[in-house]
Amino acid sequence: MSLAQVGLGLLGAGLLAAGWTYVGYPLWLAAARRRPVRAPAAGALPRVRILVPAHDEADLIAGKLENLLRASDGLDAEIVVIDDGSRDGTAAIVERFAGRGVRLLRLARCVGKNGAIDEAMRRLAPHPPLVATTDVDARIDRAGLRRLLAAAADPSVGVAAARVVYASGGGASREQGYFAYENLVRRLESRSGACVSIGGQFEVHRASIWRPLPGDAATDMATALLARAAGLAAIQVDEAVVTTVAGGALSREIGRKRRTIRRALGAVRWLWGALGWNDRVRIVSHKFARYLLPVYQAMIALGAALVAAPWPVGVGLVVGGAGAFALAVAWGVLGRSCPALIRAVAYYEMVHVIGLVEVLRSWAGLRSQVAWSRAR
Repeated sequence: MSLAQVGLGLLGAGLLAAGWTYVGYPLWLAAARRRPVRAPAAGALPRVRILVPAHDEADLIAGKLENLLRASDGLDAEIVVIDDGSRDGTAAIVERFAGRGVRLLRLARCVGKNGAIDEAMRRLAPHPPLVATTDVDARIDRAGLRRLLAAAADPSVGVAAARVVYASGGGASREQGYFAYENLVRRLESRSGACVSIGGQFEVHRASIWRPLPGDAATDMATALLARAAGLAAIQVDEAVVTTVAGGALSREIGRKRRTIRRALGAVRWLWGALGWNDRVRIVSHKFARYLLPVYQAMIALGAALVAAPWPVGVGLVVGGAGAFALAVAWGVLGRSCPALIRAVAYYEMVHVIGLVEVLRSWAGLRSQVAWSRAR
């Protein structure tokens, strides 16, 4: 086999893999049969218990509770803050809201976000049919919460999540640009009720699907996969918008993204055996195939160089183009002032390099527990 033939094979395989990930998979989702959507019954929306896990959130918890009280006004909703061993006075602030119906569940020691939610699900049972979880730095309006509850009221829905919008912080433009494609995929997956990755900033799930979460699993992705394993729909409700913040410094944003991907892989490991083949295809196409983007790019560049090997000018163009792209990405990641397009491409590349590293870590058997962290 000649070098040119090897190059054609690499080039073709790289293009096919990238093409399926970014074109073929979305088209497959668009062509999939839509799930029947049941209109909510007339009258009041269902009762919901809203869980707010918090650890050392004294600076934000009052604003969070004011937002929830406004959004839930007129609803049959109970707000419960799970204070996960805070030492900064978070619990004392929550206690001031007791007269307005806010309940405090205080844990003596910090057990992490998953452990805190699991404790609430165990101690507060029995639960109403619907339970919501939301982050302290997330905000939702009254109309958004009602749309979310209306969608979750459908008995065929296991979990319904709000669409995430990054409202402030130095990383907002970076993250919102990345999420433009992510939201497209979630929207298409939701049409068939099979969204395998939801935003956990505000979600409503059926209490009946809940199982205690392992420490290394992402809460949001695990909830979506629990719904799918139970044969129920997992959807994103685009009309329900939740705003949150992104990391300011790039180093902080990189760390947050690494933790997010690591935990998503933990959720997949936990529930992979309980899922059907179609959900496994969605997970691979939605997550793993995208994390392998740097591999596809390397295959395409190497394949093109081998095909062009008989022509030095062609090799020079391929190598020069790949080098220029790498320099542009480095400029976008490290440079303080660069064009918005280069910055967006650089961030996109960086996320997928992190994803590839975390996939390799997972295959190597490395694990990590979910710890509390802040985006701000």
